Amino acid sequence: MLADVITYHDFETFLGGVNKKDGLFSFDSLLALDEKALYPEQQVEALNQWGLHRYFIPAAYGGKLTDLRDIYYYWFLLARRDLTTAIAYGGTFLGALSVWVAGSETLRHKVAADILCHKKIAFSLTERENGSDLLQTRVLADYDAETDTFELSGEKWLFNHASKSSFTSVLAKTSPDSGPRAYSMLYTPTLGEAADSITVTGLDRIHTVGMKGLDLGGLVFNGHPVQGTSLVGKQGMGFELAVTSMQVSKLLLGGLALGSLDTLFRTAVDFCRQRMLYKNEIIHIPVLRLKLTSILLDMLLAESFCLSGIRAAQVLPSQLSLLSVMVKAFVPSLVEKATGVLSGLLGARSFITSETDYRIFQKQARDNAIIPVFDGNTYVNYQLVIKQLEVVFALAETIRQPDPETLRQVYQRDVELPPVDFSRLSLLSKGKDDLAFGCQYLKEALNKEDMAEEEGVSAIIEMLDLLIREMEKVRQWFLHEKGQSKTPYEMEAAVFHYAERYTMLRAAGAVACMIFYNRKEIHPLLKWPLLLQLSLKKVIAALNGKYFDMQKEEEDMLMAYILHCNSNGYTFSLFPVKTAM
Repeated sequence: MLADVITYHDFETFLGGVNKKDGLFSFDSLLALDEKALYPEQQVEALNQWGLHRYFIPAAYGGKLTDLRDIYYYWFLLARRDLTTAIAYGGTFLGALSVWVAGSETLRHKVAADILCHKKIAFSLTERENGSDLLQTRVLADYDAETDTFELSGEKWLFNHASKSSFTSVLAKTSPDSGPRAYSMLYTPTLGEAADSITVTGLDRIHTVGMKGLDLGGLVFNGHPVQGTSLVGKQGMGFELAVTSMQVSKLLLGGLALGSLDTLFRTAVDFCRQRMLYKNEIIHIPVLRLKLTSILLDMLLAESFCLSGIRAAQVLPSQLSLLSVMVKAFVPSLVEKATGVLSGLLGARSFITSETDYRIFQKQARDNAIIPVFDGNTYVNYQLVIKQLEVVFALAETIRQPDPETLRQVYQRDVELPPVDFSRLSLLSKGKDDLAFGCQYLKEALNKEDMAEEEGVSAIIEMLDLLIREMEKVRQWFLHEKGQSKTPYEMEAAVFHYAERYTMLRAAGAVACMIFYNRKEIHPLLKWPLLLQLSLKKVIAALNGKYFDMQKEEEDMLMAYILHCNSNGYTFSLFPVKTAM
């Protein structure tokens, strides 16, 4: 067991048992807040007292953040309890991200001090009329050179911490010109610091079906003064900073969705073990076994894809622009589909809110449904995938292949990573997608003499060959058959199909490499060659639109692992964390 897993268990111990009636982070307490649509004030304060906010600050500025995996796992574990609390608390990190990317030293120290004082920070990007289209931003920031002050005017809506934030990073138009360079990012006090201000007012809180306790709303600026020293980066960098910051948040949203799915899955497994039919637990019914084991494979696939992005943020930060949008397009959608299947297993109990052992399910399902919409919906993210793939494939013959050691560094968990440095993130990957070579390099590793004779390896190599050929088909389609388009209205429907295939192929490469490079760490119940085969077999079935089935011994292996994790309180993961039960 790696040291980080033990550390995360310590956090779980702090959160306490989910069935402890009076615990702040128990399901009963969190459901009570949800029923009244209350913000989790006590939970947020408890997390501050534990010190979680220190992981929102890079170590160079007095915090504990050196490895992005820490935020990923802490948020994952919080999301297992309550997505509302996880997103309410995590909003401050997202609000500060643009400052860590390009803020001045003075501003970085200022933001670090604000976070250490438990100030909430919002990220005010979107507007009522324009949604995710940041290039249509209408909030203006007029600059007065004599006073070195910006004057903010306009409405920002809909974002987290709208009324409870003390500060916000706000995207505003600072030039009459059009295009990306017309926008800047400003860090400014809001209602929490200036409740009586006439230059900034809050809009009514928005009520939602899921995450009912979130502080979602907006702000209206009316000649709101912002000091020039609060400009993040340079004038004209605002759009770039917004998009670059969201590369990190898109990866973390995948982890939040998976944390919620862990509880949804556990609840369904509990039900299937407790529900009796014809004097037997229904978990032994073949169709239910297949559904549960199939979802486990999906969870491991999504986890591997997320973790490849989280680690790549420190190894290949300049390539995160493509990887992050693929993860955001793929993982929450996969979780959404799995949730639908699990709802079918629970039947009526997936909707019940009154006292039952399963009522957390309906809350997690409602909360999780909004994750695919955050930071651009699925199709917005696939549009971003498409635009970058056009460059990746066009330059494929001219860009040098990566060092295989780079892939090992991304995937092998005991390889030390360089400290996270958000200033190394890039707006575009400039045609590079090094992790796309995962299947090819893994095939070469398996062909070595010491591996080729292992049971199951030859079948894995055959599947890798198939995936490599599929990747080439996608590339050829983009190069020779794809039509030209300048706007989303001109994009042909087929291009989304091929972008989805590429993304699924990349996810397949991620799970294959994650299993192989960490094969000595994976639980002995999971025989790594068989697990790798099943993971690829399921992706190939999906690519071909075919029914996925397993042999009994394959299903037995996965079911044994599910029951082990369920009985002993481990997360359903390649790298399980012991929970507080």
